[in-house]
Amino acid sequence: MLYAIGTVVSKKFDGKAYSGEIVSYDEKREVYSISYEDGDEEEMYEEEIGDYIVYEVVSDQDEADDQNEAGQQVANETETANTAAKPTKQSLSFLRVLIGAFVAWILAIAVVVISDEAPSHHAESLPDYLQPFRPMGIKVINAIGIILAEVGLLDKVMSLDPDYLIWSACSRLGQTYPRTHCVLLDEDKYWHASFHRLTGSLQEAKLTMLGRIIAQGQVLGMLETRGRLLEAFDSEPEAAAAPISDPVFVVGLPRSGTTFLSRLLAIDPGNRGPTLWEYMDPVPRPPSPPPSNASKANIESYEI
Repeated sequence: MLYAIGTVVSKKFDGKAYSGEIVSYDEKREVYSISYEDGDEEEMYEEEIGDYIVYEVVSDQDEADDQNEAGQQVANETETANTAAKPTKQSLSFLRVLIGAFVAWILAIAVVVISDEAPSHHAESLPDYLQPFRPMGIKVINAIGIILAEVGLLDKVMSLDPDYLIWSACSRLGQTYPRTHCVLLDEDKYWHASFHRLTGSLQEAKLTMLGRIIAQGQVLGMLETRGRLLEAFDSEPEAAAAPISDPVFVVGLPRSGTTFLSRLLAIDPGNRGPTLWEYMDPVPRPPSPPPSNASKANIESYEI
């Protein structure tokens, strides 16, 4: 039975509307009995009665069923939301492992820093008053290097391998000078042997983490500059063939007076000393000297 007993209907007879209500339902014949306000009665099938309903009464069973269905739907939605918000056991386990690894990493760094186990290998024999001072930031960086070395990851994180350095420089050159074959790979065997000796010496020096960072940056910068120079010589053969008579090279450790000696030699009119941009970044050449009203720093960077 679709419609409950007591459902109100309204139907016109001879142009006048009469209200009535469902009073019974015959399950065998599947018809509803409707009693009108004037005392008349009528039978209707289920598909007819829907056109005349004014107010539908919901039976207690239907209401209970609707409430149960609504409650079940709310429960399902709540359970779905809780399941989505509640992390799974696997995710919780992974999170615990991640947090544990991070805490262990921090503790390991702290232990190395506090125990000061990251001195320079070259300063171990020096007296205390000659030991180099290292701020906390440098100690932390060097401590990370010690931990990476202990687990065998130092060479992967901050590599000084010659082949890695050459390929890294080639990737930088490819951004500015696209080439199917990197010019640094075309170098003669003597140059490659010399470069391998240089990087081998850096690896044998047992540099701290900060030392590795600086060494790697300087070597990559020099390789990139060399690659650009070789590219320029390929495009301008006359520049590579220009004669250079009796060059003088000034070499030495940092802060040992090499800059002072270079400037002193450059004062001689018979000498031609290279400017700073020719030392550091000769290719591409600056478009023109800085104007006379340029800042002192810009003028010095061009001329020194």
